[in-house]
Amino acid sequence: MSENKEPLKQRFLDAINCGDLGTLDDYGVTITVKEFKAYFRDINPHYPGAFLRQATIEQGQISATHTQYLFHVRKGVYRVHPAALEKNRLQEILWQHIKNIN
Repeated sequence: MSENKEPLKQRFLDAINCGDLGTLDDYGVTITVKEFKAYFRDINPHYPGAFLRQATIEQGQISATHTQYLFHVRKGVYRVHPAALEKNRLQEILWQHIKNIN
């Protein structure tokens, strides 16, 4: 397996935005630690937990930053802040929500 030189943050956001990683629901995109580890098999197995924790928005805050763009939902589950999603991915979420209402 060749080593990917692109930063993990960029690889993660690319995978989320192209739909390769995460689950789309009415509220956005969720990701589990298990999904993350399966997708990024080329990184140190101890790193996913640290990466996700560091990217988590502090409790009580709602704004994303360039380093914090995940909400911790429950143990092992995170939701991607809408600001980290590209426009086309946000449109998918909106259309799915509209379909579910009708």
